[in-house]
Order: sequence, then structure tokens, then C-alpha cells
Amino acid sequence: MRAPIKRIDAMLDDLQQGRGSAGKLLKDPQVYDEMQQTLTEMRKLAADLNAGKGTAGKLLKDDQLYKQFTELAGKLDATIDKINSGQGTVGQLLVNPQMYEAMNGAMREFQGLAKDMRANPKKFLRIKLALF
Repeated sequence: MRAPIKRIDAMLDDLQQGRGSAGKLLKDPQVYDEMQQTLTEMRKLAADLNAGKGTAGKLLKDDQLYKQFTELAGKLDATIDKINSGQGTVGQLLVNPQMYEAMNGAMREFQGLAKDMRANPKKFLRIKLALF
């Protein structure tokens, strides 16, 4: 029974001495002032949001912006559904193994060509100078 009371007494002593975060908050005027400044800024931010200022405030208060955001989310959802069902190039790339292999093969051929061009540029570049 005495051990918890001693710990509580030690914690209260630390608070009174200004030790630890809570003790500094109670005793250090600079920490208190910073906390007050932070609270003031948070209140101003909340007031700006409620007034519809800034992008977040407009999103909260402007019905037109909300409708546009909702439409955008719907279009994005429809696009993802099309991709998942295999429509379009990206959709085919995801669901069609032949398309994936063709793209992979084309990339390997391009890498080989680029390597060959670096190794032997004269084979691919010809400079012809002519006067009139």
C-alpha cells in the first residue's frame, strides 16, 4: 500500500520541481507560452476552415468543389474497374500474359539495341558533309 503512495508522492514532487514534460509545462513559462501560441494558431486554423478559407476550407464549405471531388472519385473508381477488367493497354498488361510477354520482349530488344549502339556507335551514325 505504501509503495504506490510513495510513487505518487515522487511524481507530485517531480511536477512541483518542474521535472519531466508535465512539470516543465507547469513551471517553465517558455513552454507555457509556446503551448498558448500553438492553441491560438489551432483556433485560427479552425476558424479559417469554418470560414471556408484555403483549399481544405473550400473543400469543407464549397458544395461545387465537393461535387467536383465526388465526380473525380467516381471517375477514378470507374477507371480502376476498367483496368481490373482488362480494358485498355494498362488493363491488358495486367490481365493478359501475352501482352506482358510482348512488352517484356520489346524492352529486352530495346536494351540490346541501346547496348549495341553504345558499343559501336559508328554502325548506327553516319556523318556526311557536302558543300553545295
